[in-house]
Amino acid sequence: MLRKFFKEKNVSTTKLANYLKVKPQRVNNWLLRKTIPPYFIRAVAEYIGISTEELLKIIETAKNTQQKGSTHATNS
Repeated sequence: MLRKFFKEKNVSTTKLANYLKVKPQRVNNWLLRKTIPPYFIRAVAEYIGISTEELLKIIETAKNTQQKGSTHATNS
């Protein structure tokens, strides 16, 4: 969900990493874990052009989607 959102917004992980002054692998790890460290939330939201509240909702939705998928996989 988070990676899909980044694609929809045409957010390049490399460009975002450069903006945040971190390595692209770090941004990719965030997308894999479906989370962004709290101290980067405001900067990422500004880069994408959304509010921090919107970004937090997207992250929460991504986490909930992942948890439901994990629960479903273990119950099958």
